[in-house]
Amino acid sequence: MFSIPRFRGPSRKPTRRHMDVRLGIEELEQRVNPGGSGGISVALDNYEPKTNDLLTATVTTSYQGPIVFRYDWKVNGEIVQTNQTANYTDTFDLSQPGNGDKNDNVEIFVTLLDSQQTAEDEANVINSAPVITPFADMIFIEGDEVYIALAAIDADFDNLSFSAMDLPDGLSLTDNYNGTAVISGVLGHHDGEEPTKQFPVRIIVTDGTDNDEANPFCQATNFAISTLAIDAVPAGNSWAAPVILPANHSQMNFTFTATGVGARGGTEWYWTVFEHDFLFNDLMWSEETATTPPGAGNNGAWSMQVTFYLFLTQPNNYVAGPYENSGETNPDIIKVKGEGFYGGDWRTSSNGIFVAMATPP
Repeated sequence: MFSIPRFRGPSRKPTRRHMDVRLGIEELEQRVNPGGSGGISVALDNYEPKTNDLLTATVTTSYQGPIVFRYDWKVNGEIVQTNQTANYTDTFDLSQPGNGDKNDNVEIFVTLLDSQQTAEDEANVINSAPVITPFADMIFIEGDEVYIALAAIDADFDNLSFSAMDLPDGLSLTDNYNGTAVISGVLGHHDGEEPTKQFPVRIIVTDGTDNDEANPFCQATNFAISTLAIDAVPAGNSWAAPVILPANHSQMNFTFTATGVGARGGTEWYWTVFEHDFLFNDLMWSEETATTPPGAGNNGAWSMQVTFYLFLTQPNNYVAGPYENSGETNPDIIKVKGEGFYGGDWRTSSNGIFVAMATPP
């Protein structure tokens, strides 16, 4: 009897060739997945930066080995800044000369030095809008000679153009076409029931692509007489109980107080004293000139007192002033009227006086 030998098959011991292939695979795995972890990526914080912006690149990686990055910043393909650091972020200041202007392409190229893995990202620099330089509020009084210098800056050094809308009457804008402009003129008399008016002024500068707009506070005040009041009128003064003028034809003095707005100081206006008659007014003082004191506040508020006199004519004893008489010994109420040379609405006194001749001796 004999036995048949059992077939054992080839030996499972790895050969040299098998070991070389295995080592090659392991080395490749180390390159693709170093340290047994993932890859590397980088992202910019702004994909539409402007000329003066600061770009930040942030790296993300789960690599377990030594962390040292090299950040290469490129402008239009040329490296302009390199930084080697363990930080996961790096910055690039576009405001520095050579670091990128409008329409330039900016790239960040990051290398993880221990594994030589790389990542990159990019952005394109866009237009920077011009910026109007701040200037003071526009507060005017009628008749002011105005000169306001305007300026704007543009990070891209583009040509700029100025314009203005809704300026007060008498003012206009002149563009110098060099990033500056001037608002000038003599402020006119504006329409409206109130002497002080605010204007929705718009000042615009453009570089042809983007604009900047200023909306300054703008206020203009017309010269106006707010009140006229004859002072120290006796209580109960009336046609039946008038102020008695001296029978000897001497002058009796009176005063009135005027208030108003729209005065810078030295603003002239004129006043008239008249008999407020039913048919027509008799002028006793006619368009006498007065000059305001300096106005106060933004609206040029002012107040002043004016003296005038009345007397009896001879031989008729008519109540009169230096211009003419009333033609009556017991005229209707005497009033004051005032008007500004700049076209402000005239005002009459809020209280008049009744005057009459003295009882004959």
